Amino acid sequence: MKKILLVISFLLASNNSFAGPLEGKIREAFIKTFDKSCLDTQTKMPVNDGLSPSILLKYCHCNAEMIADAPNASTVIPAIGRHDMPITTYSALMQHASEYCAKQLLKDFVSK
Repeated sequence: MKKILLVISFLLASNNSFAGPLEGKIREAFIKTFDKSCLDTQTKMPVNDGLSPSILLKYCHCNAEMIADAPNASTVIPAIGRHDMPITTYSALMQHASEYCAKQLLKDFVSK
């Protein structure tokens, strides 16, 4: 997560960002980096044994999109990366995203 925040901080610093969700190339870079980091983490978790990488990537991508879509993502994510705000600033959002994305995957899995 720290790597994700540093990448986004750099991109936003060079882009004269405004308060709002992440957009354009910055959003793409955030989601790509988040997906990779999340997938690496999720595949190492024993609770996910037996789940395919494609399922875990769907979960990770869902989380990345929810975080990138937060109304203040373009200011909060760089601030967290610079250590101007604690990572716990987004704890509630990350928890909500995690729960929502897990439910969506379960719903998709059950409906097949």
